[in-house]
Amino acid sequence: MGCTVIAYGNMGENSESDDLKKLLKYVKGMGPKRIFIALGQSTEKIINEVSEKNPMIPVLNMECTSASSIQSEISSEMQIKKKVLDLGLETVSKYVEANSRDMASLNSEITYSLFRAFFLFYSAVMRKEYEFLFEERRMCIYGKLTDSNAGEGDTLITAPWDAYWFYDRLN
Repeated sequence: MGCTVIAYGNMGENSESDDLKKLLKYVKGMGPKRIFIALGQSTEKIINEVSEKNPMIPVLNMECTSASSIQSEISSEMQIKKKVLDLGLETVSKYVEANSRDMASLNSEITYSLFRAFFLFYSAVMRKEYEFLFEERRMCIYGKLTDSNAGEGDTLITAPWDAYWFYDRLN
């Protein structure tokens, strides 16, 4: 496909507004044709900010909420396992945050490799749950990108823990 993937999240000691300024500068420097955004609950807020700063570039919501909207259907045993693995995801995320000072370091192979390894472990421990909690949403977003003919010159902004997955499929 050739769509550029950008991980967006907390970077080091920066405030949320500083991180957003860095994202906007980074995106503007790339000169994308279209910007696709899939950031979970933050999607709408970031779409508004990116649209405001890039009024000539279409900014599209690619978020899918199927898995997150059915959290109540998760069994008690699955909830316990999920809590333990969520602590692991939080630990990896905090490590990435503490060691990412700019957009380039956040969007590095080191970041992608850390999350790739974590989710490989997650899927080995809880395959069905991994598919339910992560893979379904990612496949839905990927389907929307495919339907939109996302390609060269387009940019997807997503969470650091999702970026490797899209990077592996779009490049």
